Amino acid sequence: MIVLNDLVDTICDELFITREEFFSASKKKECHTARQFLFYILYDEIGLSSSFIQKYMVMNSRDIARSTIIDGVKSMSQKIDSNPLYASKLNQIKSSYEQRKINL
Repeated sequence: MIVLNDLVDTICDELFITREEFFSASKKKECHTARQFLFYILYDEIGLSSSFIQKYMVMNSRDIARSTIIDGVKSMSQKIDSNPLYASKLNQIKSSYEQRKINL
């Protein structure tokens, strides 16, 4: 779980939100987008199941439906494909995360 926590911290840093905001029920665009980035990276790039992601969110006091995770993955995938700013932000997140792992 430490690896997942580091990824969440990286996403929060890149999108200028706190962990509390990330795991809150906030529908602010920054929070919503941050969660979608996490879902996309974990599901689409790493290959974790929506069930596993759901359990991780619940462990952090954020009850969420698996369908919400799948919808978030699809939405982020479309954003990345159609908007270079999202693709760039994804690359920034991955780069920052790799740098964080090196510095641990």
